[in-house]
Amino acid sequence: MDEWREGVRLGVVPLVEWAWLSEIELTAAEQLVADEFRETLGRGEAACLALGSSRGWMVLTDDQNARKAARKAGLMVSGTLGALMNLIHLKVITVAEGDLLLSEMMLRGYHCPVDSLSELDSD
Repeated sequence: MDEWREGVRLGVVPLVEWAWLSEIELTAAEQLVADEFRETLGRGEAACLALGSSRGWMVLTDDQNARKAARKAGLMVSGTLGALMNLIHLKVITVAEGDLLLSEMMLRGYHCPVDSLSELDSD
């Protein structure tokens, strides 16, 4: 949340209501794991990997170093494109809706290897 707040302050992330999303406090054991990840990752990425490791959760990140560390730790990891494709596969959104989200993100500086989610295998 601190990173999001900073993004809002800088004007690179929209101010939206996050009341539906609960913040998670790390346990003492998770904090120790996060501290180990902090040797090579930022605070937010380290906390996410610690939570994923402790609670068996998938880690969603586009940070290349965090993705490498997650894979090395044996965690399930995905990025933005994977998350959008999963939403399409689950029929939460259509490809057109996903493309609209993707284009909005790209306008805000998200770097993407495709112009449309239809370029990706949706199976």
